[in-house]
Amino acid sequence: MKKTIFALAFSSLLIIACKKDHNELQDITPTVQTLSGSYKMAKITARVSGGPEQDITNNYLSACQKDDVHKLNSNLTYDYMDAGTVCSSDGSYSGVWSLPSSTSIIIDGETASILKFNGSNLNISYDLGSGNALLYYLIKQ
Repeated sequence: MKKTIFALAFSSLLIIACKKDHNELQDITPTVQTLSGSYKMAKITARVSGGPEQDITNNYLSACQKDDVHKLNSNLTYDYMDAGTVCSSDGSYSGVWSLPSSTSIIIDGETASILKFNGSNLNISYDLGSGNALLYYLIKQ
């Protein structure tokens, strides 16, 4: 009897532990409309020769760039805005972007793979060749 109770308790625990968090946003198919909006950079990582990702945010962005806004406009232009703490020289600029497929985005002629998009988080990767990549983690505002 003890074994049966233990087995039932253990099975119940497994079911509860494996239950998916319903608060987690599900990935959605990126479209121009769903991607359009303002984003802030959460993190930048590098992967060298297919190894593990290493956070390079502090090496890549100065303190005044960490609060800047990347705005993807629905007319396929984008604006990089030096927001919050303004750098010594305003680094704002504009450019163009496109979405040739649901798995790739082109920003100013540079193609990146869309790794994740759930309406809030946009993760993209620039392949640098030889197993090297830069990964950008953006959060929609």
